[in-house]
Amino acid sequence: MARPTRIFAGERLPALRANRGVRQADFARTLSLSTSYLSQLENDQRPLTAAIFERLAAMLPLDWQAVAADSAELRLAALREANADALFAQNVTNSQLVRFSEQSPKLADRFISLHEEYRRGGRRL
Repeated sequence: MARPTRIFAGERLPALRANRGVRQADFARTLSLSTSYLSQLENDQRPLTAAIFERLAAMLPLDWQAVAADSAELRLAALREANADALFAQNVTNSQLVRFSEQSPKLADRFISLHEEYRRGGRRL
């Protein structure tokens, strides 16, 4: 059985609050969350639960599932491509890449950017 995709919304939640001019405490109250829990969500320390996802989807005019799935799939594909580079003597398993992508999306994005810069530098040489 496939593991459900964990959705991290750390970059989107503060941006949504800022666009609406809502303070973190007020937004947390609207979602029936504590301010500290919302802070953890906004800092990618916790993924969205199904209940919070549903509240956000009902409250906000965004299709959260499509956004999350697209970015997660693109990130994972880029990680797989970087992992296949001959630069790395030992490849990381697919399940490790999935876990890395889900649990540390910002770090995964930085790794992907670093690898892209490495490849560009190689082409320039």
